[in-house]
Amino acid sequence: MAPRYSPPFKVKTLETPYRVLVLRNDPDFEVAKRKEPFYLFSRGREFNEDTARQGPYSTVPNIR
Repeated sequence: MAPRYSPPFKVKTLETPYRVLVLRNDPDFEVAKRKEPFYLFSRGREFNEDTARQGPYSTVPNIR
């Protein structure tokens, strides 16, 4: 059986995590993610909320 072909060069992989790439290009990503508008009223009043803490699959109790 003939040996398998291997190219004379190695393929370089991207070792940088995706989150690091995002934060380099958008430093406010984490702040904006945790401060999304939750309720917007017609007179301009706005309630911001961490959407990870809301919804049916949240593990955090909704008691303040």
